[in-house]
Amino acid sequence: MYTFTGQRLFVPFILVILLIQFKKQIAANFKFVILAFIVFGFLLWPLYKFATQTLEGRLRFEEVTIFRDLDPVNQSISYRQKDNFAWYSDIIHNRRLQYAYQYLIHYFDAFNPSFLFASGDVNPRLSIQEVGELYLIDLPLILVGIYFLFSKKQKYRFLIIAWLLVSPLGPATARETPHALRMIHILPTFQLIAAFGLYLLYKHIQYKKLLMAFTFTFLILNFLFYLHMYYFHWPKNYSGEWQYGYKQVVEKVNALDSDVSSVVVTKKYGRPYIYFLLYSKYDPQKFWQSASVTQDKFYFLDVSGFDKYFFSDNVDAANVSGKILYVSDASSIPGGAQVIETINSLNGQPIFVISKANAIR
Repeated sequence: MYTFTGQRLFVPFILVILLIQFKKQIAANFKFVILAFIVFGFLLWPLYKFATQTLEGRLRFEEVTIFRDLDPVNQSISYRQKDNFAWYSDIIHNRRLQYAYQYLIHYFDAFNPSFLFASGDVNPRLSIQEVGELYLIDLPLILVGIYFLFSKKQKYRFLIIAWLLVSPLGPATARETPHALRMIHILPTFQLIAAFGLYLLYKHIQYKKLLMAFTFTFLILNFLFYLHMYYFHWPKNYSGEWQYGYKQVVEKVNALDSDVSSVVVTKKYGRPYIYFLLYSKYDPQKFWQSASVTQDKFYFLDVSGFDKYFFSDNVDAANVSGKILYVSDASSIPGGAQVIETINSLNGQPIFVISKANAIR
Protein backbone atom coordinates (compact mmCIF):
# COMPACT_ATOMS: atom_id res chain seq x y z
CA MET A 1 0.00 0.00 0.00
CA TYR A 2 3.04 2.27 0.30
CA THR A 3 4.12 1.58 -3.29
CA PHE A 4 1.33 3.14 -5.37
CA THR A 5 -1.93 4.97 -4.82
CA GLY A 6 -4.00 2.37 -6.69
CA GLN A 7 -3.01 -0.37 -4.26
CA ARG A 8 -4.58 1.50 -1.36
CA LEU A 9 -7.97 0.81 -2.96
CA PHE A 10 -7.11 -2.77 -3.90
CA VAL A 11 -5.67 -4.19 -0.67
CA PRO A 12 -8.89 -3.92 1.40
CA PHE A 13 -10.81 -5.89 -1.25
CA ILE A 14 -8.20 -8.63 -1.61
CA LEU A 15 -8.00 -8.95 2.18
CA VAL A 16 -11.75 -9.64 2.33
CA ILE A 17 -11.37 -12.25 -0.43
CA LEU A 18 -8.49 -13.92 1.42
CA LEU A 19 -10.52 -13.95 4.64
CA ILE A 20 -13.34 -15.75 2.84
CA GLN A 21 -11.09 -18.17 0.95
CA PHE A 22 -9.08 -19.17 4.02
CA LYS A 23 -11.76 -18.86 6.73
CA LYS A 24 -11.04 -22.35 8.10
CA GLN A 25 -7.31 -21.70 8.43
CA ILE A 26 -8.04 -18.31 9.98
CA ALA A 27 -10.39 -19.84 12.53
CA ALA A 28 -7.72 -22.40 13.43
CA ASN A 29 -5.05 -19.70 13.88
CA PHE A 30 -7.22 -16.86 15.11
CA LYS A 31 -4.72 -15.45 17.61
CA PHE A 32 -1.99 -15.18 14.97
CA VAL A 33 -4.41 -13.50 12.56
CA ILE A 34 -5.41 -10.92 15.19
CA LEU A 35 -1.73 -10.25 15.90
CA ALA A 36 -1.07 -9.84 12.17
CA PHE A 37 -3.91 -7.31 11.89
CA ILE A 38 -2.56 -5.34 14.83
CA VAL A 39 0.87 -5.15 13.20
CA PHE A 40 -0.81 -4.29 9.88
CA GLY A 41 -2.80 -1.49 11.53
CA PHE A 42 0.34 -0.14 13.18
CA LEU A 43 2.20 -0.05 9.85
CA LEU A 44 -0.80 1.40 8.04
CA TRP A 45 -1.56 4.22 10.49
CA PRO A 46 0.94 6.80 9.12
CA LEU A 47 -0.32 6.18 5.58
CA TYR A 48 -3.95 6.44 6.68
CA LYS A 49 -3.30 9.79 8.36
CA PHE A 50 -1.44 11.08 5.33
CA ALA A 51 -4.13 9.95 2.85
CA THR A 52 -7.14 11.22 4.81
CA GLN A 53 -5.96 14.16 6.90
CA THR A 54 -3.50 16.04 4.69
CA LEU A 55 -4.02 18.10 1.56
CA GLU A 56 -1.12 16.38 -0.19
CA GLY A 57 -2.61 12.95 0.54
CA ARG A 58 -5.99 13.81 -0.95
CA LEU A 59 -4.60 15.81 -3.84
CA ARG A 60 -3.88 13.05 -6.35
CA PHE A 61 -7.24 11.33 -5.83
CA GLU A 62 -9.14 14.58 -6.25
CA GLU A 63 -7.14 15.35 -9.39
CA VAL A 64 -7.91 12.10 -11.23
CA THR A 65 -11.25 10.89 -9.85
CA ILE A 66 -14.38 10.91 -12.01
CA PHE A 67 -16.37 12.12 -9.01
CA ARG A 68 -14.81 15.57 -9.44
CA ASP A 69 -15.89 15.66 -13.07
CA LEU A 70 -18.84 18.01 -13.68
CA ASP A 71 -19.96 16.39 -16.97
CA PRO A 72 -22.36 13.91 -15.27
CA VAL A 73 -23.92 16.81 -13.35
CA ASN A 74 -24.32 18.85 -16.52
CA GLN A 75 -25.81 15.86 -18.34
CA SER A 76 -28.27 15.32 -15.50
CA ILE A 77 -29.41 18.95 -15.64
CA SER A 78 -29.69 18.85 -19.45
CA TYR A 79 -31.84 15.69 -19.47
CA ARG A 80 -34.07 16.93 -16.68
CA GLN A 81 -34.51 20.25 -18.45
CA LYS A 82 -35.68 18.47 -21.59
CA ASP A 83 -38.25 16.64 -19.43
CA ASN A 84 -39.38 19.98 -17.93
CA PHE A 85 -37.94 18.85 -14.57
CA ALA A 86 -40.68 16.25 -14.12
CA TRP A 87 -40.57 14.21 -10.92
CA TYR A 88 -39.74 10.98 -12.77
CA SER A 89 -36.86 12.74 -14.56
CA ASP A 90 -35.33 13.62 -11.19
CA ILE A 91 -35.13 9.87 -10.54
CA ILE A 92 -34.11 8.60 -13.96
CA HIS A 93 -31.54 11.33 -14.62
CA ASN A 94 -30.29 11.74 -11.09
CA ARG A 95 -26.64 12.86 -11.10
CA ARG A 96 -25.75 9.95 -8.83
CA LEU A 97 -26.99 7.52 -11.46
CA GLN A 98 -24.94 9.40 -14.04
CA TYR A 99 -21.83 8.93 -11.91
CA ALA A 100 -22.72 5.26 -11.38
CA TYR A 101 -23.09 4.83 -15.14
CA GLN A 102 -19.67 6.40 -15.74
CA TYR A 103 -18.18 4.20 -13.04
CA LEU A 104 -19.55 1.03 -14.67
CA ILE A 105 -18.13 2.09 -18.06
CA HIS A 106 -14.72 2.60 -16.48
CA TYR A 107 -14.96 -0.72 -14.62
CA PHE A 108 -15.65 -2.74 -17.77
CA ASP A 109 -12.93 -0.84 -19.65
CA ALA A 110 -10.50 -3.04 -17.74
CA PHE A 111 -11.81 -6.07 -19.67
CA ASN A 112 -11.91 -4.35 -23.05
CA PRO A 113 -10.57 -6.88 -25.61
CA SER A 114 -8.65 -4.13 -27.41
CA PHE A 115 -6.87 -3.19 -24.18
CA LEU A 116 -6.13 -6.79 -23.25
CA PHE A 117 -5.24 -8.35 -26.60
CA ALA A 118 -4.85 -5.74 -29.37
CA SER A 119 -3.37 -2.33 -28.57
CA GLY A 120 -2.93 -2.07 -24.79
CA ASP A 121 -3.01 1.19 -22.87
CA VAL A 122 -3.67 4.31 -24.97
CA ASN A 123 -0.76 6.03 -23.22
CA PRO A 124 2.40 5.28 -25.27
CA ARG A 125 4.49 5.44 -22.10
CA LEU A 126 2.57 2.43 -20.74
CA SER A 127 2.16 0.42 -23.94
CA ILE A 128 3.91 0.02 -27.29
CA GLN A 129 0.45 0.47 -28.93
CA GLU A 130 0.76 -2.53 -31.26
CA VAL A 131 0.40 -5.31 -28.67
CA GLY A 132 -2.17 -5.79 -25.93
CA GLU A 133 -1.44 -6.25 -22.25
CA LEU A 134 -1.68 -10.00 -22.88
CA TYR A 135 -0.62 -12.16 -25.82
CA LEU A 136 -3.23 -13.29 -28.36
CA ILE A 137 -2.44 -16.90 -27.46
CA ASP A 138 -3.64 -16.14 -23.93
CA LEU A 139 -7.22 -15.51 -25.09
CA PRO A 140 -8.29 -19.10 -25.87
CA LEU A 141 -6.32 -20.42 -22.92
CA ILE A 142 -8.04 -18.01 -20.51
CA LEU A 143 -11.48 -19.01 -21.82
CA VAL A 144 -10.59 -22.70 -21.47
CA GLY A 145 -9.12 -22.06 -18.03
CA ILE A 146 -12.29 -20.35 -16.76
CA TYR A 147 -14.36 -23.28 -18.04
CA PHE A 148 -12.17 -25.83 -16.26
CA LEU A 149 -12.00 -23.79 -13.04
CA PHE A 150 -15.74 -24.21 -12.60
CA SER A 151 -16.36 -27.55 -14.32
CA LYS A 152 -13.65 -29.18 -12.19
CA LYS A 153 -14.69 -27.19 -9.09
CA GLN A 154 -11.07 -26.20 -8.56
CA LYS A 155 -10.30 -25.40 -4.92
CA TYR A 156 -9.06 -21.84 -5.48
CA ARG A 157 -11.52 -20.79 -8.21
CA PHE A 158 -13.19 -18.26 -5.88
CA LEU A 159 -9.86 -16.65 -4.98
CA ILE A 160 -8.67 -16.30 -8.59
CA ILE A 161 -11.96 -15.10 -10.10
CA ALA A 162 -12.74 -12.75 -7.21
CA TRP A 163 -9.20 -11.31 -7.42
CA LEU A 164 -9.80 -10.77 -11.14
CA LEU A 165 -13.18 -9.08 -10.64
CA VAL A 166 -12.26 -6.74 -7.76
CA SER A 167 -9.06 -5.49 -9.40
CA PRO A 168 -10.80 -2.76 -11.48
CA LEU A 169 -12.92 -1.47 -8.56
CA GLY A 170 -10.33 1.12 -7.53
CA PRO A 171 -9.01 2.15 -10.98
CA ALA A 172 -12.60 2.61 -12.21
CA THR A 173 -12.86 5.74 -10.04
CA ALA A 174 -10.25 7.48 -12.23
CA ARG A 175 -10.92 9.46 -15.41
CA GLU A 176 -8.37 7.58 -17.51
CA THR A 177 -9.40 3.97 -18.17
CA PRO A 178 -8.25 1.39 -18.94
CA HIS A 179 -4.92 2.17 -17.27
CA ALA A 180 -2.18 -0.49 -17.30
CA LEU A 181 -0.24 0.90 -14.33
CA ARG A 182 -3.28 1.25 -12.06
CA MET A 183 -4.42 -2.25 -13.05
CA ILE A 184 -1.11 -4.02 -12.46
CA HIS A 185 -2.39 -5.72 -9.30
CA ILE A 186 -4.67 -7.86 -11.49
CA LEU A 187 -1.56 -9.90 -12.27
CA PRO A 188 -1.00 -12.83 -12.19
CA THR A 189 -4.67 -13.89 -12.39
CA PHE A 190 -4.76 -14.06 -16.20
CA GLN A 191 -1.53 -16.06 -16.30
CA LEU A 192 -2.76 -18.51 -13.65
CA ILE A 193 -6.03 -19.06 -15.49
CA ALA A 194 -4.29 -19.48 -18.86
CA ALA A 195 -1.73 -21.91 -17.40
CA PHE A 196 -4.49 -23.93 -15.72
CA GLY A 197 -6.42 -24.03 -19.01
CA LEU A 198 -3.36 -25.27 -20.92
CA TYR A 199 -2.62 -27.88 -18.24
CA LEU A 200 -6.15 -29.33 -18.25
CA LEU A 201 -6.36 -29.12 -22.04
CA TYR A 202 -3.12 -31.11 -22.26
CA LYS A 203 -4.50 -33.75 -19.90
CA HIS A 204 -7.75 -34.18 -21.86
CA ILE A 205 -6.69 -33.78 -25.49
CA GLN A 206 -5.59 -36.70 -27.61
CA TYR A 207 -3.02 -34.87 -29.75
CA LYS A 208 -0.75 -33.65 -26.96
CA LYS A 209 2.37 -33.05 -29.06
CA LEU A 210 0.40 -31.08 -31.64
CA LEU A 211 -1.14 -28.92 -28.89
CA MET A 212 2.22 -28.12 -27.34
CA ALA A 213 3.85 -27.43 -30.72
CA PHE A 214 0.99 -25.12 -31.70
CA THR A 215 1.02 -23.30 -28.34
CA PHE A 216 4.81 -22.96 -28.26
CA THR A 217 4.95 -21.67 -31.86
CA PHE A 218 2.23 -19.08 -31.28
CA LEU A 219 3.83 -17.95 -28.02
CA ILE A 220 7.22 -17.50 -29.69
CA LEU A 221 5.67 -15.59 -32.61
CA ASN A 222 3.78 -13.31 -30.21
CA PHE A 223 6.93 -12.69 -28.21
CA LEU A 224 9.14 -12.01 -31.23
CA PHE A 225 6.56 -9.60 -32.68
CA TYR A 226 6.49 -7.76 -29.36
CA LEU A 227 10.29 -7.52 -29.24
CA HIS A 228 10.41 -6.24 -32.83
CA MET A 229 7.84 -3.52 -32.16
CA TYR A 230 9.47 -2.62 -28.84
CA TYR A 231 13.04 -2.23 -30.11
CA PHE A 232 12.55 -1.04 -33.70
CA HIS A 233 9.25 0.86 -33.99
CA TRP A 234 8.17 2.11 -30.57
CA PRO A 235 11.33 4.17 -29.82
CA LYS A 236 11.01 5.97 -33.15
CA ASN A 237 7.24 6.47 -33.12
CA TYR A 238 6.99 7.68 -29.52
CA SER A 239 10.39 9.13 -28.62
CA GLY A 240 8.68 12.44 -27.85
CA GLU A 241 6.65 10.78 -25.11
CA TRP A 242 9.91 10.27 -23.24
CA GLN A 243 11.05 13.89 -23.70
CA TYR A 244 13.50 13.03 -26.45
CA GLY A 245 15.21 16.15 -27.76
CA TYR A 246 15.87 17.96 -24.49
CA LYS A 247 19.49 16.80 -24.34
CA GLN A 248 20.13 18.03 -27.89
CA VAL A 249 18.39 21.33 -27.10
CA VAL A 250 20.45 21.96 -23.96
CA GLU A 251 23.71 21.15 -25.73
CA LYS A 252 22.88 23.58 -28.54
CA VAL A 253 21.65 26.31 -26.17
CA ASN A 254 24.78 26.00 -24.03
CA ALA A 255 26.85 26.68 -27.15
CA LEU A 256 24.81 29.79 -28.03
CA ASP A 257 23.70 31.38 -24.75
CA SER A 258 26.93 33.29 -24.03
CA ASP A 259 25.94 36.22 -26.27
CA VAL A 260 22.25 36.51 -25.27
CA SER A 261 20.69 38.08 -22.22
CA SER A 262 17.77 35.65 -21.91
CA VAL A 263 16.79 32.12 -22.94
CA VAL A 264 13.04 31.45 -23.13
CA VAL A 265 11.92 27.82 -23.28
CA THR A 266 8.47 26.37 -23.96
CA LYS A 267 6.75 24.29 -21.26
CA LYS A 268 4.65 22.41 -23.80
CA TYR A 269 6.46 19.12 -23.20
CA GLY A 270 6.63 19.19 -19.41
CA ARG A 271 8.99 20.86 -16.96
CA PRO A 272 12.05 21.88 -19.01
CA TYR A 273 14.04 23.28 -16.07
CA ILE A 274 14.84 19.71 -14.99
CA TYR A 275 16.69 18.94 -18.22
CA PHE A 276 18.55 22.25 -18.31
CA LEU A 277 19.84 21.60 -14.80
CA LEU A 278 20.76 17.99 -15.55
CA TYR A 279 22.43 18.30 -18.93
CA SER A 280 24.12 21.62 -18.10
CA LYS A 281 25.43 20.17 -14.81
CA TYR A 282 24.27 23.42 -13.24
CA ASP A 283 25.58 24.21 -9.75
CA PRO A 284 22.77 23.38 -7.26
CA GLN A 285 23.87 26.20 -4.94
CA LYS A 286 23.52 28.76 -7.73
CA PHE A 287 20.15 27.26 -8.70
CA TRP A 288 18.75 27.61 -5.17
CA GLN A 289 19.79 31.25 -5.10
CA SER A 290 18.27 32.23 -8.46
CA ALA A 291 15.29 29.91 -8.94
CA SER A 292 11.79 31.38 -9.23
CA VAL A 293 9.44 28.75 -7.79
CA THR A 294 5.69 28.74 -8.53
CA GLN A 295 2.74 26.71 -7.28
CA ASP A 296 -0.24 25.68 -9.43
CA LYS A 297 -3.89 25.15 -8.45
CA PHE A 298 -3.12 21.57 -7.42
CA TYR A 299 -0.29 22.83 -5.18
CA PHE A 300 2.38 21.25 -7.36
CA LEU A 301 5.64 23.19 -7.38
CA ASP A 302 7.26 24.29 -10.61
CA VAL A 303 10.17 26.52 -11.63
CA SER A 304 9.37 29.45 -13.91
CA GLY A 305 13.02 30.43 -14.28
CA PHE A 306 16.57 30.57 -12.95
CA ASP A 307 19.59 32.62 -13.92
CA LYS A 308 18.98 33.79 -17.53
CA TYR A 309 16.57 30.93 -18.28
CA PHE A 310 12.80 31.50 -18.38
CA PHE A 311 10.13 28.83 -18.89
CA SER A 312 6.74 29.75 -20.28
CA ASP A 313 3.61 28.24 -21.86
CA ASN A 314 3.77 31.09 -24.40
CA VAL A 315 7.36 31.94 -25.29
CA ASP A 316 6.36 34.97 -27.36
CA ALA A 317 4.65 36.55 -24.34
CA ALA A 318 7.60 36.18 -21.96
CA ASN A 319 8.51 39.42 -20.21
CA VAL A 320 12.17 39.64 -21.26
CA SER A 321 14.29 42.11 -23.20
CA GLY A 322 17.61 42.32 -25.01
CA LYS A 323 18.99 39.57 -27.19
CA ILE A 324 16.79 36.52 -26.73
CA LEU A 325 17.27 32.86 -27.54
CA TYR A 326 13.98 30.99 -27.93
CA VAL A 327 13.26 27.27 -27.63
CA SER A 328 9.73 26.70 -28.91
CA ASP A 329 7.70 24.02 -30.65
CA ALA A 330 7.41 24.20 -34.43
CA SER A 331 4.02 25.93 -34.34
CA SER A 332 4.98 28.69 -31.87
CA ILE A 333 8.08 30.37 -33.32
CA PRO A 334 8.06 34.02 -32.14
CA GLY A 335 7.46 36.59 -34.84
CA GLY A 336 10.65 38.14 -36.20
CA ALA A 337 12.90 35.47 -34.69
CA GLN A 338 15.61 33.88 -36.82
CA VAL A 339 15.50 30.08 -36.82
CA ILE A 340 18.88 28.60 -35.94
CA GLU A 341 18.17 24.89 -35.63
CA THR A 342 15.31 22.38 -35.52
CA ILE A 343 15.45 19.35 -33.24
CA ASN A 344 13.52 16.37 -34.64
CA SER A 345 12.19 13.30 -32.87
CA LEU A 346 13.43 9.86 -33.94
CA ASN A 347 10.57 9.58 -36.44
CA GLY A 348 11.65 12.81 -38.13
CA GLN A 349 8.93 15.07 -36.73
CA PRO A 350 10.08 18.49 -35.43
CA ILE A 351 9.89 18.82 -31.64
CA PHE A 352 11.89 21.93 -30.78
CA VAL A 353 12.87 24.96 -32.81
CA ILE A 354 15.75 27.13 -31.57
CA SER A 355 15.50 30.72 -32.78
CA LYS A 356 17.08 34.07 -31.97
CA ALA A 357 15.73 37.61 -31.79
CA ASN A 358 18.28 40.40 -32.04
CA ALA A 359 15.81 43.25 -31.63
CA ILE A 360 15.08 44.83 -28.24
CA ARG A 361 11.73 43.57 -27.01
